[in-house]
Amino acid sequence: RRLVLQSAEKGIEILITSGTRTYEEQNALYEQGRTKPGKIVTNARGGQSNHNFGIALDVTVFKDGQPVWESPAYKTVGGVGKALGQVCLHLSPGSVGKRHLRPP
Repeated sequence: RRLVLQSAEKGIEILITSGTRTYEEQNALYEQGRTKPGKIVTNARGGQSNHNFGIALDVTVFKDGQPVWESPAYKTVGGVGKALGQVCLHLSPGSVGKRHLRPP
């Protein structure tokens, strides 16, 4: 909640779009773009993701109610997360999992 509020104070609207996942949910995401239609969205199978252990979350930046997938705002949100004690991973544009935060 503090991440959302402090990002909003910087003029950035975000939603936490994913948190804890089961191994089955993670495996379904891993299959996307490989054996199922869609883009590849993760390189981690079930048991290999911090999401499976409840220590990761994904955020999405929104502008005018629409998701924004490429934005320097992700770097700002990562800085907010770090200040709150989170480790920010993969926030560079174009990388799989670029919206991923986890505790240190």
